Amino acid sequence: MAGTESAPPPKYLKKLVVAVSEQAEEFTCQNDIDIGPEVVAEVSRFVCLVAKSVCCDIQQFAAHGKRSIVAADDVLLLARKCPNMKGHLETALASYEEAASAKKRRKQ
Repeated sequence: MAGTESAPPPKYLKKLVVAVSEQAEEFTCQNDIDIGPEVVAEVSRFVCLVAKSVCCDIQQFAAHGKRSIVAADDVLLLARKCPNMKGHLETALASYEEAASAKKRRKQ
């Protein structure tokens, strides 16, 4: 499977590797385990592949709904089998909608 997927843009990969490295360092400190740079690189690559898959899935959900723009409902549909994630997304969406509504009221 290695080499079959296109590489993400370097700037995103660099940021992802930094984030994974920080998490690995925190895990190392908490569990007294050494996580090598090759593990960080592979985890980063895996996260890129999962993110790419998620993006393709939500684009397909939008296309199935005859829309060219991905909506929040598409993301919630993706999370339908992960109740914990769906709950976090619904909370974030409600917070976003509330802030947008408050901003709209202030403009009027």
